[in-house]
Amino acid sequence: MPSVYMAAPPVPFVRSRFPVLVRPWCPPFAHGRLATTVARGARCAESVTESVTNPPNLIRFVPAKGRQQPAERLVLAPMASAIGVLRAEASMPGPRDRTTAIDAPVLPPPKAITVAGSDSGAGAGIQADLKTFAALGVYGTSALAAVTAQNTRGVFAIAEVPEEVVAAQIDAVLEDIGADAGKTGMLSSPTIIETVADRLEAWGIDKLVVDPVMVAKGGAQLLQPTAIHALKTKLLPLALVVTPNLAEAEVLSGRAIASLPDARDAAARIAALGPRYVVVKGGHREGAPIDLVFDGIDYVELAAERIETANTHGTGCTFSAAIAAYLARGDDVHEAIHAAKRYVTDALRASYPIGDGHSPVNHFHNVRVAEPSAIAGEDR
Repeated sequence: MPSVYMAAPPVPFVRSRFPVLVRPWCPPFAHGRLATTVARGARCAESVTESVTNPPNLIRFVPAKGRQQPAERLVLAPMASAIGVLRAEASMPGPRDRTTAIDAPVLPPPKAITVAGSDSGAGAGIQADLKTFAALGVYGTSALAAVTAQNTRGVFAIAEVPEEVVAAQIDAVLEDIGADAGKTGMLSSPTIIETVADRLEAWGIDKLVVDPVMVAKGGAQLLQPTAIHALKTKLLPLALVVTPNLAEAEVLSGRAIASLPDARDAAARIAALGPRYVVVKGGHREGAPIDLVFDGIDYVELAAERIETANTHGTGCTFSAAIAAYLARGDDVHEAIHAAKRYVTDALRASYPIGDGHSPVNHFHNVRVAEPSAIAGEDR
């Protein structure tokens, strides 16, 4: 019987059982992209059959652990954020033929990967991350670490994705598409955290934003207590930026936070675990939502207007995703954090109710949606 961790309200944690076969031979991808990986010295995995949640027909090739040297096309360098315009025409159905001008980048946009859980209500998790990336002009890719059944009222079930499949997603995306930055969100178990840390380090993701998700907005526990040690020792040392809220900062630092001096001490303790920048978010604090940014030397207080709204679902995911997006676009860390703070504040201000509980922010508040009639008029 798999382990189950309960939450308030109770959240069933489920794993089904299907055998998975990992072959001892290297797959014949002579003309595929994995041939490059093998050529770089990756070994084939040992043959093992175990009871995990993979479909029975899934066969996976597992590269060697440790740092791989990406091919030249996978160099993770920031790309220019300047976007050119290419005019293209697409026919639209209607009483008469109409064309739409489509803005497309001359060069591929910056890219970012998110490794997190899925939110079926689309307000947080992978869905919020991808919407944030898109709104900020970044091509987003993803690796799902968990699937949740949730809406604006709460989380009702959590199913982990098998570690082998999490690793396969990361390898598949980064081997082909690459990433200029990355972020992690809900990683619920020690083995998943270790797997994600191993693969992100192997692919050299140095612009990594870690959102140490522990509890959902409705109170459901999203991180198993046994996973805290792995988070602190495996993932945080890889982080360029870590973005805990007050409760998460208390867990990571091992101390209570009741004042700004407490937050400063907590940030210093978290920084000692390895991340280069620590952002202790102040949204849960009474009064102004002042975030505290610590770079290992200096403390910077980042203030913003408090938006009175119940539409706050996914703010942490959105904030960390926005930081990753701005890093991918080439901003330095302080610029990325400031810009992400502004983006979230505006997203809260422009939010609207969806469902009966905590609705999400408006990720596309900065995107103008053009009506077909208006576009047709511009093209006349």
